[in-house]
This record gives sequence, structure tokens and C-alpha cells, in this order.
Amino acid sequence: MVQAEPPVKKRKRTTTTVKIKTEPTTMSSLPTTAPTRILVIDNGGDSIKFGWMTDKEPRTMPNLTARLPQQWTILAGDLVQEVQNPTQLLHPTRSMERSFPVNLGNQIQVWKRVLDVLHVAIPLATAQVFGWKKNPEAVLAPQQCAILLTVPPFCPRVLLDQITTIWMEDFQFAHVGFVTASLCAVQPHSTYQTCCVVDLGWSQTTVVPTFQKRIIQESALRRMAIGGRQLQQIWKYQASYRQWNLMDQDFLLQQIFEETAFLSLQFNHDMKIAQTIPAGRRPYDREFVLPDYQTTFKGHVQLPPFLRREAELKAMGKVSEDDDDDSEEDDDFNEQDAEEEDEDFDANLEDGNDSPDDDEEETLEQIKERLLVQRQEEERRRREAEAQQQILNVSVECFAIPETLFRPSDAGLPAEWANLPETIHQSIEACPVLYRAALYRSIRLVGGLSQLPNLKERLEQELRCLVGCRYEIEIETSETATIDAWLGAKQLSIETPFENWSFSRMEWEQSFKKGAWARLLASSGGRLV
Repeated sequence: MVQAEPPVKKRKRTTTTVKIKTEPTTMSSLPTTAPTRILVIDNGGDSIKFGWMTDKEPRTMPNLTARLPQQWTILAGDLVQEVQNPTQLLHPTRSMERSFPVNLGNQIQVWKRVLDVLHVAIPLATAQVFGWKKNPEAVLAPQQCAILLTVPPFCPRVLLDQITTIWMEDFQFAHVGFVTASLCAVQPHSTYQTCCVVDLGWSQTTVVPTFQKRIIQESALRRMAIGGRQLQQIWKYQASYRQWNLMDQDFLLQQIFEETAFLSLQFNHDMKIAQTIPAGRRPYDREFVLPDYQTTFKGHVQLPPFLRREAELKAMGKVSEDDDDDSEEDDDFNEQDAEEEDEDFDANLEDGNDSPDDDEEETLEQIKERLLVQRQEEERRRREAEAQQQILNVSVECFAIPETLFRPSDAGLPAEWANLPETIHQSIEACPVLYRAALYRSIRLVGGLSQLPNLKERLEQELRCLVGCRYEIEIETSETATIDAWLGAKQLSIETPFENWSFSRMEWEQSFKKGAWARLLASSGGRLV
């Protein structure tokens, strides 16, 4: 018999645990490296303003993309402006809707053009994915740069996450920051440290009451869904229905609006003038000469013939009612012109040149007759050129369409919608009583639409009817209204440490690439609403 082996006894494993005390690390306390350059971008609906923190003024380019026929190359930003004939552009696409960047695939093309202009290198992997060519002039590494972007109030959080992903992953920036555009455009030196910012932008109008460059109360913010884009669309339909088809001429309509639009201080009186005085003789009538894209590539504004003739006669000190067109040419000629012709004729003889008649000298009457013939020929050519021009007659549209800011129902909008003065009044009245008097005395108009003539005076009249005599009203406009938000964001990046308005790549990754911007909210002490 085989004797069985005794079972092997198992040894018990003994483990010793060492407890190590660890302190919780917050994202704000993580080590970060200071960026060497800070890029500031004001992402507007019509144009994008960008530049380094050290620049005095920003650069500007259109915030859209387009392409030429039979070409696949996408033109972005300032490349669109280089096309002399905008009618050749196909599929012009804007990235913004209601001031929010909803088309990020189109917006990234414009941002890439911004980096090319600033000579910032695009990562090779990103360039290969989008099919971008390498920029030989790019010398700056994005890993050492930070960016500060302006966004509208109450920007959707999902958009902030997507924008952060683009700048962190696609462009490889080290720090990304956000700030509300209206908070950057506050009055720089306010006596009361308050400012009611009225941003009349491309897609909408926002009213933000602030104290010490911070929002007073989030519930006091007001938005009016009327901006420069809506007014230009109304003008486009009016002009296309009555005169020329301008449905595809967005750039042309923008020029017409900027050069002819204004606000009337006496709207009913100006409308009565349109009913009593024929077209072409009203004081606000204008003619916009459309470009033919062969000899001219940009239109211009001119007076109608009747107003032009009145202006010329007024400059000559004559009464337009007693003068006639046929006698105007004879009155223009004087003997000084004849004496100048005689001096030129004598100078030619001294130089050895023959006279026009070779043997006979021209008399004063012959010189006068020859000059009159020349002027008649020039006048005939001028009239023929004017007859071939395509002219868009601008009359009551120049002040009736901007009136939509004060009468939204005229444009077919709901009658219960508040107009611009009522929106400002509602926003200030929603603030605590202690701030109201100071806010009424520090209303600041910014944005491209704030450059409308007579807007400040008209707004004062309308607000006085709503406020009464309880408060004083002071409205301020700026010559740099279109770039005030960029200048304010630049000043913020200079005066405030970058950790207060931005977050690093480490914070973004440790937050699982989502919600790293929460530290920048106004509730956490930041400038993001």
C-alpha cells in the first residue's frame, strides 16, 4: 500500500495598510503656467473684432464664409471682402443667430482665418482633418497662448462646452476664458460707478444694468429681438417689391442702410411731408447709384436732380424759382475764362507752337463760342452717363424702417412687444430702488446700430415720457461704439490675473471636459452671466 502524503498547511497572508492623509485639491489651486500671449476676440454677429492684449485697436473682418462659383475653396473673413463683385459669391453663411454661435462648423473657418492673420500655427492633426494648408508665416505656438472670448448674456451652456472643445482640442490653446460682452462695454469713468449698457447689435438688443462693472441683478436683464439684421431685411423686401430686386444683395443693402438711415425726431410731420410734396423734392429724398460691376464696384449716394439744382443755386446766391436750366450755361461763362484762353494762346506762340488756326488769332467771341460748345458736349455726356445708371430712390424708408425700434408693430411684430424705451425702462425699474436714479443718469449706447443719427435725442424724448420728472436722464454714445466690448475685454485681461477670467487645460481635463467654465460665472465671482 502506498502511504498518502500529509496535507500541506496553507499559510495565512497578513497585509498591513498604511493610512496617508491627503488634502482635497481644487481646480483653482492646480499649478498653471502663465501664457506668453493673450488673444482677445469679440465674436459679433456681423463682424469679428480680434487682436492681442498689447494692441491699441482691434482688427475687424466679416464673420461669414462664402465661395466662388466652380470652386471648392472656402473664403472666410477678410477674404470675402477681396472679391470685387459680391454677386459672384455663392452660399454666404453667417455663424451667428440671435447673437449665439450656432453654426460652429462655419465659425471654426473664421477663427482659423483669424489665427492665420495673427501668424498662430495650426496643429498638424487639425489641419489634416479640415483639409487646411500649412501657413508658412505661422511662428507662434498656440500651446503658449490664452484666449478671452466675449459672449452674449445667458449663452447656452452646451455652446460654451463646444467652444471650449474647439479651442482646447482643435487649436491647442493653453487657457480659455469667457466674459459677457455687455459687461465689457460699460462706461469707463462713471461718477456713480453704475452703467446701463444698451447693446444695439446685429441680431438683437440687450439691456444690462451694472454696478462696478458687474451685473446688479440677473432678473433685470432685458432683450429685444430687433437688431441691424432685421432692419436690413425689412428694407430689402421693401426695395425689391417697389423698385429693384435686391434679395441677394446683402452687402449692398448694408451700405445703403449705413449711409442713408436715420431716426426722425418728428415722425408724423415727416410723413405728412411725403403726402404733400412729390417724390424727389422732399428734403430727405436721396438717390443711391447702384454699381454696374464693370466700371464701378461700389455704390454712392447723391441728391435728386431737383434738390441738387436747388443746392447749386443756393450756393451761387440765386433763387431757384426765377432761374431756368437753359440760361444757366450762359451765366456760368465770364470774361475771366476768355482771358485765360488768351494767355494760353500767347504762351504757345512764345514756345514756337502754331496757333489752332495757324494764321488767324481767335477773337473773344470765338473763344466764348468754342467754350460753350465744349461745355454743352460735356453736359450731354454727363446726362447720357446718368441715363445709363441704375438708381435706387430712397425716400421715407430711410427713417420709417429704423422707426421699428420704437414701433415694433409697424414691422408686423406683436403689439404687446416692448419697444426700445420701454425695454430700458423695464430693466431699470427691475433693479433695487437705490440704483435707479444713478442708472438713468448713466445710460450708454454701444453696438453698430447705436450710430444711427438722432437716436440719442429720440431716445431721450421717449424715455422722458415714461420716467417723468422723477429722475434725470443722461444718455452717452461713443465714437468707438462698435469696438467698446473688445476694448473692455482687453482692459480686463490687463488689470485682472488670467486665473480669474480663464481656466487651464488641466482644469478642463479634470472636469471631464465639461463645465470648466462654471468657475467664471457671476455667481462664483466671475464676469460670465
